[in-house]
Amino acid sequence: MRSLILGLLLVATACAPPPPLTVRPSDDPCYDLRNPNQGYTGLFGKVVGVEDAVTLLVIVERRYLPESFKPELYCSPAGCRVRLVNLDAPATHSAEAVRKLATLIKKPVTLSMSPVQNTDGALNALVAVDVRDINKEQLAAGLATYRDFGPYSVDSHTECQYEHAQEKAKAEHRGVWP
Repeated sequence: MRSLILGLLLVATACAPPPPLTVRPSDDPCYDLRNPNQGYTGLFGKVVGVEDAVTLLVIVERRYLPESFKPELYCSPAGCRVRLVNLDAPATHSAEAVRKLATLIKKPVTLSMSPVQNTDGALNALVAVDVRDINKEQLAAGLATYRDFGPYSVDSHTECQYEHAQEKAKAEHRGVWP
């Protein structure tokens, strides 16, 4: 009987959901339990070129394409045009921004497509190399500016992080922020 009770306690403990996180991680001022991140469709590819300060040319791995992805809208034999979601390219510092993005050529990237934002001829995506958020890095360096494209273009956590990165670049007078 005792072993049965212990067994039931072990099963109940193993199957119980983890307790909810009630404390914000200290390193993330944008963490908010009330607003979960939205779902992004993920793609994988390799950067083959840079068009401008916020647009990459990426060869997308076809084996991972979801059925909803329409490559004819964004892709040519040279690659798919990928625009860094919610970023604008200011005229000043564009050469520096292009040089920074050019360091990504030949690197594998993860593209998280915005489910809402649509730009003619370009796929809007959060771009990551390993765990580095390239969109956020461009903002933090002052090489791009944040632009709110409306509700749901990115989730609230990402929007908050991008706004914080831009504010820090402004405060430190980086790039386009003299």
